[in-house]
Amino acid sequence: MDRPHGFGVAFSGVGFAYFVAEFVLEGGEDGYERFADMVVSDFGSGWSEQRGEAESGRRDATQHWTPLQQKPPHYCEVGRGTEISERALSQELWPSSPMMSSLVVMLLALICTLCFNGVMVHSAQAEETSLNLPKTSAEFFALFSSKGASETLELLQIDKGNAFNRWVLWSLHSVNKPHWRIENKSHARVFDLLNWSRQQGLMPRLIEINKICHKGMEHLQEVDNNDIAIPPKPNGQIPTSSWTELWISCQKLSSKERTASNCIDIPGIVVSSSNPDKPNNPCKKEYRMVDGAHRMCLRKYGLVLLEGEMAELQSLLTTANGLDERQDIIDKITDKENMITKVSQAMFFEMDQEMFESVLIYSDNPVRHHKEWAQTVHLSQVLKDEWKLWMRRVLAYVHDWRDNYQKDIENEENEEL
Repeated sequence: MDRPHGFGVAFSGVGFAYFVAEFVLEGGEDGYERFADMVVSDFGSGWSEQRGEAESGRRDATQHWTPLQQKPPHYCEVGRGTEISERALSQELWPSSPMMSSLVVMLLALICTLCFNGVMVHSAQAEETSLNLPKTSAEFFALFSSKGASETLELLQIDKGNAFNRWVLWSLHSVNKPHWRIENKSHARVFDLLNWSRQQGLMPRLIEINKICHKGMEHLQEVDNNDIAIPPKPNGQIPTSSWTELWISCQKLSSKERTASNCIDIPGIVVSSSNPDKPNNPCKKEYRMVDGAHRMCLRKYGLVLLEGEMAELQSLLTTANGLDERQDIIDKITDKENMITKVSQAMFFEMDQEMFESVLIYSDNPVRHHKEWAQTVHLSQVLKDEWKLWMRRVLAYVHDWRDNYQKDIENEENEEL
């Protein structure tokens, strides 16, 4: 469930306290009594309606609330260093009545509490964005890149469990959105793309991920990205530019449901640009990703963890005591560099633009159209059997490359020696 922006909560509370103070101070003790009467008389009848409005507003608060564009009430500005003379303070804010003085003190305390809680809510929301992800590369790859080929194959069984339906049958790639639009078409079925790959007997090929544009990366071209929550870095050595770029282009990482069960070794699908002068993606890269963006973003998250850990090791070189300790650090840096090189590339099914466009579909309502298709499609037993054999070969190929990469690196180093 979406929640209001932290500062929105704070300023809403401040606004209420400001209203109470104005109401009371303008009317003195009579004002206090009128306010108390209003609360008592309206609480029962107005609460349900106000709660409904609050619940309705909560869903859109993040999108529509822009507290930083509002001028904070002057009661809160006193605590923020605004210059106000003692005379003005005593005349405008501080009533002469002891009862009113006590009330104002209570209201100011409430305001400060609300401001603090609002900031804490905002910070907690940003931090929660990354709480579902590991904080170290070792934990990350143990969770998202540790399954063997047989285990991954079992996970993706076409007629067993829900993974095949979720990742293949129910998945689509829309082509009717800004930056990604293909004229007179609305979407492609991921099943159709993979089934074509199967019919062609394709095997995935190794591609550097910096040559691929996935959905979300179009936001990197936007001038104003201030409304995107950037969570705290799990490692202070992670380059700020890398961390910020990751979260601007991979906001989907905040979805615990979509990242929890992903395996970054499962190949995605990319489409090559037929015309280098007219790329098929807003990033003007060689490939357009049409399936696997969540896995790609997870891979990029693992990369920034590695970058931060390598920077941390490099900083330790300056304080290393003795040659042995220094050599140990250098060896660890080399391991991180090799891991970064490895994770910077991945396996993808590749097709050209012409083939991709040949399987595109048009519908006024792509989601409903795809849902109706997925609910009624019949997969023959022959197709299922052939799919299993093909997927077994694919996953064995991918995992063989992943598991033998480090051995190949070591063999190359030995040959150079």
